[in-house]
Amino acid sequence: MICKVSSGNVEGTSLAEVFHAETVVRAKALRRDHIGRLAPGAKADLSLVDLAHPAMQPLRDPLKSLVFSALERPITDVFVDGRQVVKEGKVLTIDLDAVIAAINRGQRQALARAPEYDYAKRPVEEIFPMTLAMGG
Repeated sequence: MICKVSSGNVEGTSLAEVFHAETVVRAKALRRDHIGRLAPGAKADLSLVDLAHPAMQPLRDPLKSLVFSALERPITDVFVDGRQVVKEGKVLTIDLDAVIAAINRGQRQALARAPEYDYAKRPVEEIFPMTLAMGG
C-alpha cells in the first residue's frame, strides 16, 4: 500500500506480485529453496482458511479477501514444518492464558512505576489518559 501511495500508481504492484515476492522471492533471497512454496521436499508451512467465514465474503478473490479484509479471523489451522501449531483457532504451542496474565501483570508493574520515570512525575492518568471516560 505504501509503495502504491508513494509512487502515485495504484496499479504499480499487484497482490499476486507481492504474494510471490513474500514467498518464493524471499526464499530465494535467503538461499533457502526448501521454503516459500508447496512442493515435495519443501518445508510444509501452511494455513487453512475457512472460505465460508463472513469476513471472506463475497468470495470472488479469496487471497484479496484474506489480505485486505479478513486478516487472521478465518484461519482455522496452521502447520509449521509439517507440525500443527494452531488447531480450530487455538494456539497449541503456548499457554495463552499464562501469556495474557504475564502481559497484564507487566503492564500493571510498568504503570505503577511510570510516574517515577516521567519528567514531571505526573500520575499515570495524566501520562496515559484513557480514550473514553471509565467508571461512574
